[in-house]
Amino acid sequence: MKPKTAGKQQPEVSIGNCTNQWTKKTRQDLHQIVLRQAEVHIWRSALTFQEKQIQRLYSLLSEDEKNRTSSYRFEKDRHQFIQGRGMMRILLGAYLGTDPSGLSFQYGPFGKPSLAIPSSDLQFNLSHSCGVTLFAFTRGSEIGIDIEYASRKYDWATIGKNFLTAEEMHELTQHPEREGRKLFYAKWTQMEALLKAMGVGLPGMNNPNYDLIKQEYQIFNLTIGNDFQSAFAVLRSKISLRFFDIHP
Repeated sequence: MKPKTAGKQQPEVSIGNCTNQWTKKTRQDLHQIVLRQAEVHIWRSALTFQEKQIQRLYSLLSEDEKNRTSSYRFEKDRHQFIQGRGMMRILLGAYLGTDPSGLSFQYGPFGKPSLAIPSSDLQFNLSHSCGVTLFAFTRGSEIGIDIEYASRKYDWATIGKNFLTAEEMHELTQHPEREGRKLFYAKWTQMEALLKAMGVGLPGMNNPNYDLIKQEYQIFNLTIGNDFQSAFAVLRSKISLRFFDIHP
């Protein structure tokens, strides 16, 4: 992909910062959860290493999802996938008032899941990194979420040159390496959340209308912890936010 250039003025995009107040919930509380129009619910779940819990979540998966677990080489990654998909089913089942194991999904060209059965205006997305999974839910609007472990020491400067503008890269390189890396991941998660909401991968940035399309979205940074950066994007002008913590 070609780097962004400095000569092209970038349109304004609404980017905000959330002051997260996470409310702890258990599975027994889920029958009380109601997702209203113009609301966005963000759920956070930490990876469990309890085999009993993993097996219970595994039992909710479809045959296709169960087959996908065998593609993970490391047990931790396999468990993270099982927990992510299992908890996604539990939360969707709570919102829809239906059996989580009976849900059926369809997938976009770049793997974004949506409900096939039952039909619903419920939109959702999930992302996980280093033992933390985030879920985002809303009604009637495209939504995407991303989380990254910001302490991972990738060569972020080289990666950034391919996806960020020259002005953005100049801004990042004015900071000490640790702070620059943190700011890079903040921008990266904003970009990933937007592309996931749009249902396209990184090639979507090559769309000649990309800069215009992204103006229709709101993007919010989330506070997850010192070692993480996260953001979500939603195709809606006004939203009300709620944050929940849940353990498998």
